[in-house]
Amino acid sequence: MTCWLVTLSLLLLTLLTPSSSSSSSSCKIVGFRNMRTVEALGGGYSFTMDTPAPLQEDIEKNDLETTMLKELEEMGFKEIDLNKEILRDNEYNLEQSVEALCGVSEWDPILEELQEMGFCDDVTNKRLLKKNNGSVKGVVMDLLTGDKEA
Repeated sequence: MTCWLVTLSLLLLTLLTPSSSSSSSSCKIVGFRNMRTVEALGGGYSFTMDTPAPLQEDIEKNDLETTMLKELEEMGFKEIDLNKEILRDNEYNLEQSVEALCGVSEWDPILEELQEMGFCDDVTNKRLLKKNNGSVKGVVMDLLTGDKEA
């Protein structure tokens, strides 16, 4: 939706600033490096939109995360969102992440207790247990106050 709004805004701007060299509907195009030209709505009007190229560092980090998530899954850690969070918290140190995830399995009795209390969202409960270092009281307080972010 945002892309269409930007496209429409740029199209209107282009239509409102016609080229003085011709009486037709042609418009001036300003060329910028690292920008791509887009034809809008098939009307023959062109304009440029900034499309930043992904940084090599971001690509490498994403590849590393994907590889490590596969390794964790092969080890039996199947909750991808939790695995991502643990990997990021441990700065992609696999050994530390495995230790942290093993600690999470010790929370199974606490998770059962939270479910008995009526707090049935395991993903949120695990995130809050991690945030509160395994404290049931801390988790319950966060759930009751609506603070479900880690």
